[in-house]
Amino acid sequence: MPRLQAPMVSVGDEEPAMVVANLRKALAEIDELSAERASIEEALKEERNRDNILPKLMASSGRSDKIFNDELKKYDELKVNVDANVARQSELLVVINKNTAAYRQAFGFREWRQACEGAASGMRSKVALFLEVRDNFSEGLRFYMSLQEAISHLAQQVGDYSMTRQIQRDDLVEDLERPAQAAQQMQQMSLNPPRGGYGGPQQPPSGPPPPPHSYPPPAYQAKGRLLKSANSGNSLCLHKRVRQKACRLAVRAPQLLLLVLVDGGVVVKRRQAWLKRNTAGLTSIEAL
Repeated sequence: MPRLQAPMVSVGDEEPAMVVANLRKALAEIDELSAERASIEEALKEERNRDNILPKLMASSGRSDKIFNDELKKYDELKVNVDANVARQSELLVVINKNTAAYRQAFGFREWRQACEGAASGMRSKVALFLEVRDNFSEGLRFYMSLQEAISHLAQQVGDYSMTRQIQRDDLVEDLERPAQAAQQMQQMSLNPPRGGYGGPQQPPSGPPPPPHSYPPPAYQAKGRLLKSANSGNSLCLHKRVRQKACRLAVRAPQLLLLVLVDGGVVVKRRQAWLKRNTAGLTSIEAL
């Protein structure tokens, strides 16, 4: 709030400091008159409590007006003091009014009141804005708390839905991979047939099948000579004479084998017709 301040330059008949001093002096005298009036009131109460004219009235046989007038003279001094106090009060009120007018003019009391009203209006508007913001914050907190609960519930539903779809996906992938695994097993069986060869009696396996990729590399016999493959595939690094005999055999019996030279080796491939008649793989080349 703005405060009253003395002007930089005095424009009135009296100095602002003198006006303030006179006003303070008059107010102090008013306080003294108030204390004096309180003492007069106490003296009046004591005199009234001591005053008892009833015995005199009972003893007197004449007129009582003289007795009352004589008894009232005891209060003349108090009356004089009250009249003096009231007169002095009137004088002080005149001085106070005069100094108050000079004080208002010297210190810009009207402008100060306008500034106070403007500050109060601004304070009221700020208080109203604060209350509005507080209510908005409370409403926002309630909204976001309810939104958080809704999001948690939705996240739980989404998690359940995702888990269900993941289980269904795993089942579908397993169903799709099962034929490929069966075909891979058939291919491994064709590359590594059981004992007995093609067309011969199949002997049941004596034990559980070995794990994938643990089968030993195939071996081929040519004229009693053991030839091992150079890698895990079907390519054979054969002797030059053996390769020539293998090629002549492939020409005479094309329904059994197809021998293709790859990187200096021989790749043994089965014909489609032979695969349809017998799924077991070849283990040896007896014609060589």
